[in-house]
Amino acid sequence: MSVTKRAVPIVGGILSGVTIVFTTDSISGALYPIPPDIDPDNKEQVIEYLEKMPASAFVLMLAGYVAASFIAGIVATALAKRYSRIDSPTPVRPAFTAGLLLTVANIVNAIGFPHPFWFIVCNTILHVPAALIGYYLARRKPVGDIY
Repeated sequence: MSVTKRAVPIVGGILSGVTIVFTTDSISGALYPIPPDIDPDNKEQVIEYLEKMPASAFVLMLAGYVAASFIAGIVATALAKRYSRIDSPTPVRPAFTAGLLLTVANIVNAIGFPHPFWFIVCNTILHVPAALIGYYLARRKPVGDIY
């Protein structure tokens, strides 16, 4: 299998996941806006604001991040099915890799800005399983499909 055929499912999965993350962050920003007296370019003020955010804001972000990995797993698997041979099983690597890279991105985010400990733990361990659930659901044959 060529590099392109291996990379397209992973990149497609990650792009779909990042789209979900941006959407969720936009919703979270609308529900929990930064007060006008805080300068978004001032890292210290943003950190102080994040430390005072309610837990519900972090729950919303976590739900969005897990949904992003789930969708990334589905998209990566669907694209991998398209590029794999008909007689071979759908590879799990694209969905796993997409979930792993989204995990790494969120760890980097957690290092840059303070988050509650429970959020960091959940955010670290839930991405890959969510992507694998997406893989499992996307690789299944539709009911009645005998081929």
